Amino acid sequence: MFAVVRAKEPSSGANLIKCSNLPIYPPPAESGDQHEFVPRDFGKVQCCLSEARKFVWEWSDYAQNSYKSLRTNYQFVEVNAKKSLDYIQNEEGFVPRVGLITLSALTGYLLAARGGVVRKVVYPAVLVSGALALCYPKHAVDITQEGWDTARREGDALIKQLYLKAGFKSKSDTKSSAKIEGDVGQGNPDDKDMYSTRT
Repeated sequence: MFAVVRAKEPSSGANLIKCSNLPIYPPPAESGDQHEFVPRDFGKVQCCLSEARKFVWEWSDYAQNSYKSLRTNYQFVEVNAKKSLDYIQNEEGFVPRVGLITLSALTGYLLAARGGVVRKVVYPAVLVSGALALCYPKHAVDITQEGWDTARREGDALIKQLYLKAGFKSKSDTKSSAKIEGDVGQGNPDDKDMYSTRT
């Protein structure tokens, strides 16, 4: 239990302070005071970490900007390449196709200009073949399929010839020799008593 005591009446109003008169912030410094910023001395570890952090952030920003730039360039090139390919493949005239094939041949020749004879033949041929495949995709698929079938047939024939020259028998030769009609050895009437006759 607490005792309740009545407070004494103040004798004068000079000692009373209202709540609104109480200062919230400390009093401002005098105009003559000067403040000076003193930087903190960092240790070697903190300096190394700070430098590493700066390097990582700079590299990260550079990588993000490069990725955004490459992505926009890739999208631009992709859209234009699709439009150009559609134009070349579906255009009624033959001028764009002839232009692309000619440009491919010249590019191949320029790339192989300082090479040997094989390079001067292979580079333009490969680039012209690629241009023809782009210009005429259905024909390219048909020709490729026919070439593959021909190569398989010729390869099988060549392998059979090599086996025969080496002295190996092919599977078809062994199967044909396995077919024998009648019983072996009953062709001679003198051997009749050696074999039983089946009825």
